[in-house]
Amino acid sequence: MAHRYDIELTAIDTLRASEAVDEDHARALARDILSQQLWRTALPIERGSGLVMDGNHRLFAARLLGLRRIPCVLLDYTDSRVSVSAWADGQAFDLALLYGTLAAGRVLPYKTTRHRFRPALPSINLPLALLCQDPPLPLRQG
Repeated sequence: MAHRYDIELTAIDTLRASEAVDEDHARALARDILSQQLWRTALPIERGSGLVMDGNHRLFAARLLGLRRIPCVLLDYTDSRVSVSAWADGQAFDLALLYGTLAAGRVLPYKTTRHRFRPALPSINLPLALLCQDPPLPLRQG
C-alpha cells in the first residue's frame, strides 16, 4: 500500500464524532484557529462512514466556527498505516466496542482510543475562508 495520504475537503455535516470532547479545550482550539485564520490539521476519517478516527475536538471547533468543510484524510481501519490502542493501557483497541457504541447512538468516552498513523499525517495550512466556500475542492498531498 502506498504511503502517500490524499486529503479532500469534506462537508462537515457528513462527519460523525467517535468520542466525547472536553468542550473548554475545543472552544480554546476554535479561538486559536480563528486567531490564526488557518486550518493546520487534516482529520483522519473512516472512508465511507465519515467517522472521525482522531480529531473530535477539531470537529467540534469547526462546528463552533461555522465551517462548511474541513480537510480530511480518508482511511480505513484495515489500512496498515493505522493502528488503534486504548488510552488506558496501550493495548490494541477492540473496534467492535466502537461500532457497537455508535450503533447505540452514543460516542465513546473522552480519551478512550489513541490512533497512530505511520507515516505521520501531513501538515497543512489552509485559509479559513476556503473552508466556508462551496463547492468542495479536492486537494492532493504527498
